Amino acid sequence: MNYVNVPLIPEHILILDNQSNNLQELNQILQLYEVTTVRSEQEAINAIKNDLPDLMLINPLINNQSGLNFTQRLKASKLTAKTPIILIQENSNLNSRHQSFEVGAADYILKPFSSQEVITRIESQLQRLRLHAQLGQMEQYLNKFTNFDPLTKLANSTQFDQYLVQEWKRCARDRISFEDVEKRLFPWCYVRLMGLKNFKIITAAIGQINYWYRSPKSYRRLQKDLLI
Repeated sequence: MNYVNVPLIPEHILILDNQSNNLQELNQILQLYEVTTVRSEQEAINAIKNDLPDLMLINPLINNQSGLNFTQRLKASKLTAKTPIILIQENSNLNSRHQSFEVGAADYILKPFSSQEVITRIESQLQRLRLHAQLGQMEQYLNKFTNFDPLTKLANSTQFDQYLVQEWKRCARDRISFEDVEKRLFPWCYVRLMGLKNFKIITAAIGQINYWYRSPKSYRRLQKDLLI
């Protein structure tokens, strides 16, 4: 039997089906995964609350097709909205396929089960989850090294600029003064200068503002120009 490679830590698959033969066959096919089997919607809800699965297999025919409604409810829930659901279909007619996708299922598998097809369809959905997780990790990594120097582990100029802009905006919003390293205070009306991102320009601007602040006439003129 040919199986697709799965991670060292197997994904968790929840199977909702009230037919013992289905559960037995799927358990055999999915022996390389962590599998939880339930026979009712309430058991499924309890299992989900206890340990959110990575993927769910649901028989839509349980209790007179209540599996379709249950799938729709799961996709409408914030907790399980992103969890892929594969429906167990008795036949491949067009209406059954449409019903699967209309309620939010990601895919379907057909009876009698083909081990290769079941594994392939499940792995297709799980691979998407893995790629999404990898992209999230890469984004965190890039964000980290965009804002911090990899050698010193300290905030770099980009992070400094962002923090400076944030603080100037806060000063403008709260109508409070902004203080530089030499304890010189600048009123909120100067926040229009927050777009400056070059250290030399910022230093020159702070010096010029300090001069204006000491000169009443220059201060009033600049305040009139920059008043928000």
